[in-house]
Amino acid sequence: MDELKEQLKFTNSKGVSLHFDCSTYLFTALNGLGDLDADIQFQKSPYQDGSTYIGATFSEREISLEVTILGDDLKDVAKKRAYFAGVFNPKLGLGELEYTIDDISRVILAVVEHIPIYPASD
Repeated sequence: MDELKEQLKFTNSKGVSLHFDCSTYLFTALNGLGDLDADIQFQKSPYQDGSTYIGATFSEREISLEVTILGDDLKDVAKKRAYFAGVFNPKLGLGELEYTIDDISRVILAVVEHIPIYPASD
């Protein structure tokens, strides 16, 4: 069986994109793309048995991303961290997250909720 090919790209409101690939930014965990709650809307009239379906809306979802930043040395990694933080700046507002798996691609509007968190160095 062939291995699935996944790609991820985030573009902020200024049009600056960050591609997650194997050369610089490698996403190692991506959570929150699965189940999505729906809010079902109904309407009920006086003396009506049951209710009438009006529509449905999806709730927001939280997508978390774990990334490994690859670099030649610590200075290179620090430079790439700064670029990463600039693209994922919460003050820039609405951006686009594009997720592709094999030949299926989906784009959703996304807002970064906090600046990237880096683990403490040993």
